[in-house]
Amino acid sequence: MRLLTVLLFLFHLIGCSDQEDLSEREVESEQTEEKSTNESEVDQQESNETEKIALNQEEALGVTLTLLENLYTQIHEVQNELVLDGSYDQEEFLSIINDPKSATEDYDYIEETVQTYLIDIATEEFIQSQMNRILDIIANNHSSRLATPLSIDTRFELSEEENNLLVSFIKLGDEAGNSPAGTYNLHLSQPDQEWKLDGHEFQMADQYPINLTKDDFTELNDIQQFISERNGDNTGSSGELLDTTEYEGSSYFIWRPRLDQRMIHAIEQETGNLSYLAKEEYVSSNENIEQTLNESAIIDEERNLEGQYYDLELYERLATVEEARLRFLYQYPIIENEDVDSLISAQFVEPFIDNWEHVEETILNYQGEASDQIIDLILDEPTFWNEEFISLKAEEFIYEGEQQGVYEIKTLNYDLIKEREIPVKELISNLDVEESKFHQQVMDQIQDHSLSDTLYEGEWETVAAELLREDIPFTIHQDYITLYFNPSIIAPPSSGIVEIHIDYSEL
Repeated sequence: MRLLTVLLFLFHLIGCSDQEDLSEREVESEQTEEKSTNESEVDQQESNETEKIALNQEEALGVTLTLLENLYTQIHEVQNELVLDGSYDQEEFLSIINDPKSATEDYDYIEETVQTYLIDIATEEFIQSQMNRILDIIANNHSSRLATPLSIDTRFELSEEENNLLVSFIKLGDEAGNSPAGTYNLHLSQPDQEWKLDGHEFQMADQYPINLTKDDFTELNDIQQFISERNGDNTGSSGELLDTTEYEGSSYFIWRPRLDQRMIHAIEQETGNLSYLAKEEYVSSNENIEQTLNESAIIDEERNLEGQYYDLELYERLATVEEARLRFLYQYPIIENEDVDSLISAQFVEPFIDNWEHVEETILNYQGEASDQIIDLILDEPTFWNEEFISLKAEEFIYEGEQQGVYEIKTLNYDLIKEREIPVKELISNLDVEESKFHQQVMDQIQDHSLSDTLYEGEWETVAAELLREDIPFTIHQDYITLYFNPSIIAPPSSGIVEIHIDYSEL
């Protein structure tokens, strides 16, 4: 009996030991599973973070352009609410932002309004750090060294930094000297799966040299090609690197812009700033360049377009008046059709010359500090020309010492049989298509345009429809029509010209 009791006690101990081993194994198994789950979650989180911030060069450029376009769209909306629509007049707004302590409630309201409009595209840190620049843009309509879509010229680079992205790029200067060259650093974050502007620095090239190379100009063309394809305007490269030169101990690149084939720029290699004097020195010492760019030069060239011959006349004047640098240039074709040539002269050339003479006279009589002036009008070869129609496009650029000049498209479409201009309404009728169908086609393309996010919300449809009924610049081409919505018409100036191409086959 005693032996049986001992055996039962031993079995009990063994059973308890097995139970404890089983419990330990279960705990270990649970801990292993929990550890595995935690590691899996960490791996997944790291994978998500990596996936969240991983962008290639082209994607990062697209994201940066979109953010900057949206930034200026929203700044324009703030400007509409605070100044243009009557909350404050211009003088009152300036007094508030220049002395916020004297109008604390108004200044707080202005800051809150900026925050409300920008919070979807920029973090609070970005908005607060750039508030002075943003208010300066609203008050004075210039960028105040806050990056714009037009600031991305070359050397676009990206790197990761603590789950954020740092994108940097170089902006070249302008010939007037009001927009200095330098390096922009933009910090982008993705707090809610959507990219936002998170930081902004600008380093002036005078203090932080950029030391340009020929490769930078190749990339300049590549970036412009990307932007052109993205915007659907097919304008192509930015220009052509022609030569290098030395001036007063500094090296310069000689660059010819695509939109201004009769002009050149001297771009300093170290700083990226443009020098008017270095360009003049280069022009005067190079006979081939001097032939086309000499002061007051008139050049006639014979051109051919599908069997049609015409002359291309170019006039350029460079001058300095009261230390203000002036450039005046126009180019237009001589079609040798009396009516068309008269229209070109009356609609484009004569008003342009009158504008130049007015500017020159104003500067001569101005008592204060005169500003630099650039006035360009370029009419190149006809976009279409047959026995019935001729279509011409004029690119006009006016710079009057502001941060950015005014650039717009004007057009001339002429019926050679009826001997009169063709409005867009008549063009639609000639295409034998319903007006409503044509309008809808245009509206659909605007909504699908790469710049659609920058359109004036609640306004652009009404404005676009009115222009289509009345008067909108357009050009005729062999296989399509192009409509031009100039800056500030359906989108803010920073978005540039919105071009819409309608293929005849789609009608």
